[in-house]
Amino acid sequence: MALARALAPGPSLLLLDEPLAALDAGTRRQVRGFLRERLASLGCLSLVVTHDPRDVAALDAPVRVLEAGRVVQVGSLAELRAAPATPFVAELLDSAHPER
Repeated sequence: MALARALAPGPSLLLLDEPLAALDAGTRRQVRGFLRERLASLGCLSLVVTHDPRDVAALDAPVRVLEAGRVVQVGSLAELRAAPATPFVAELLDSAHPER
């Protein structure tokens, strides 16, 4: 409900802190798609905080990884996976692929 309220008035700036964290897996997949479409249609600056690389992949947006309060890497998800700047980035992104 909070997500719907935040998106309804068409904001010029949007900060979403872990908007999908409390959702069950099925609902989370649905809301990821909705969020991706809605953020693209709003055309506003959006900052989505998440610890789940699957959320990042679904949103298909530029990524900034914070480690110890500092931005340690910026790029697309593919760029970060191809050349992680720190062991933390490598571990964070590898968590989306438990089969590795």
